[in-house]
Amino acid sequence: MKITLKILLLILTFSVQGQISESWNLDIDSYTQNTTIYSYKFPPIETAEFSNGDLVVLSQNGSLARFKNSGTIIWKKEIETCAQQRVIIDSNDDIIFSCGTEITKIDSNGEIIWNKDYSNTFSKKYLTLDAITSANDKLYVTGHFYHSKHLCQLSIDKNGNVIWKTKFKQNVYNEFSFLPPKQIVVSNNNIFVLAYHYTKPNSFLYSSNLKGKKRIE
Repeated sequence: MKITLKILLLILTFSVQGQISESWNLDIDSYTQNTTIYSYKFPPIETAEFSNGDLVVLSQNGSLARFKNSGTIIWKKEIETCAQQRVIIDSNDDIIFSCGTEITKIDSNGEIIWNKDYSNTFSKKYLTLDAITSANDKLYVTGHFYHSKHLCQLSIDKNGNVIWKTKFKQNVYNEFSFLPPKQIVVSNNNIFVLAYHYTKPNSFLYSSNLKGKKRIE
């Protein structure tokens, strides 16, 4: 009886495995920084989707590539690497790529439209742009300052010009316990910024109107 049961289990296992097939996969380079913080040791691969279903893939090892649904590469560009990178696609199918304090707008063919550095936008130094989104034909960006309790928000037009900027202080014990932004979302005429701690189970959600005012924590 035991032998018969084992045979049936083996048949079932191979039958299930036979029904699972892999469409395609990508081998994308990544790198590990010399740090003890988990989110920096194992940075995510960023992806975004075009209106026709194609994907743009940002690796953490200096490449930006567009792929068809089938996994066929359309183009691949070498880009600068940095500790904090994000990529999105706006409503016009243009690629918005942020790296450190810089934002680059790239067309669907991989050609640069503009590149701007926002490091001098604020009087405070050591800015890092953490999250970016597109809405209402504008870019909404959030970031933080090294050794500071402050977070910042920016609204940027389609040409990369700053429409408005604001910064606000977090209610934290000191500059080493601040929560850096993780995500920014625009919904129902409000901006939402999710901030989280790298090593602790803490997070905050901040909201403001579309001009960065009337903030609620």
